[in-house]
Amino acid sequence: MFHRTSARPCRPRRRDKLCEHGRPIGCHIRHEPHDPVLGQPVCQDCYDYVGAVLWQAHAGVLRHRFTLEVRRELAKQAGMSRRAFGKIVRVSFAKVAE
Repeated sequence: MFHRTSARPCRPRRRDKLCEHGRPIGCHIRHEPHDPVLGQPVCQDCYDYVGAVLWQAHAGVLRHRFTLEVRRELAKQAGMSRRAFGKIVRVSFAKVAE
């Protein structure tokens, strides 16, 4: 979990809950846009840095495979070949970054 800017509290969680390192699991501060903690993990010891790097490294391939499989499954459900389905239907996706 990263710190984020908002009119609401950053990461509202129960105030008495702590991570395994004894730090709060949430953040109740309303950060300003240029606060230096924005984008930083709430607990740097809990954050999976290796997992985050690997996810980003593989995200493009995962997205590509997902979009292919969605088109295959939709064509199958429609009882059509992928080629015929592709000629009459355009599947669109939106990419969202947090």
